[in-house]
Amino acid sequence: MNEHVLNPMGRLVRQPAFLICVGILASSAVAMRIAADKLEIYLRKEPVSLQKPLDSMNKDKLWPYKVVKENIIDDEAVKESLGAQDNYIQWTFEDTSVTENDPARFPNLFVTYYTGDPDAVPHVPDWCYSGSGWQIIKSYNTSINVAIDAKREADKIEIPVRVLYMDRTIGLTTYRKPVVYFFSVNGDYRCTRDTVRLRANSIFDHHAYFSKVEVDFNLAPISPDEAVAATEKLMKVVLPVLVEDHWPNWAAVKAAEKRGEVYTSGAITN
Repeated sequence: MNEHVLNPMGRLVRQPAFLICVGILASSAVAMRIAADKLEIYLRKEPVSLQKPLDSMNKDKLWPYKVVKENIIDDEAVKESLGAQDNYIQWTFEDTSVTENDPARFPNLFVTYYTGDPDAVPHVPDWCYSGSGWQIIKSYNTSINVAIDAKREADKIEIPVRVLYMDRTIGLTTYRKPVVYFFSVNGDYRCTRDTVRLRANSIFDHHAYFSKVEVDFNLAPISPDEAVAATEKLMKVVLPVLVEDHWPNWAAVKAAEKRGEVYTSGAITN
């Protein structure tokens, strides 16, 4: 190699300032690793599986709601974009406790599940519907109150939800519909893309998952506020089943992390 190239490089590596910079970088890397271990900071997320597949949900636990249709997503690209794969349900219910002309009689429930990838961008209906021709007339965040344990109705928690009210004109007809959704993420509940990403990427969690719960009422003449009330009613039945039978037991996941173990597929491995 040319001596005129080697000599300047040789002089550089012998400069005190250069050696000091290298030393600082090396010590910083070691310090960061020690800090991460000491503070239990996790930058890479491990997957955590569902307790049971979503589509194995016990329908007998959902009364007075009756499943009248199970929709299947055949397009693999669509499933992948949703983060769904085989971990989803898209069911239409009949609420047998209301009158036949009640606009909330046939709610649609769409639940997806995604785990492990800290860079995943949660799929949200705002973008999906806007991209397929719907115009969002109104959108806002509110909350519903649901008892996670169906046997302890008094122990309700406040769950943030996002509400969309949209319309779409086809020919001379304008259709309108409300959509209500939220996420379960690392044992908590969120309703916006940014808050989901922040929670899923918490530096204090070794594992990560999020699950979107979306409810709509087709083209029924129902207002956004009525849709929220109907969603709260549906979640009083569905949410305890999701928590007890399907979503990860986050307390068990965190207990495994404290022991330095990885919690996957319902089992703990070193």
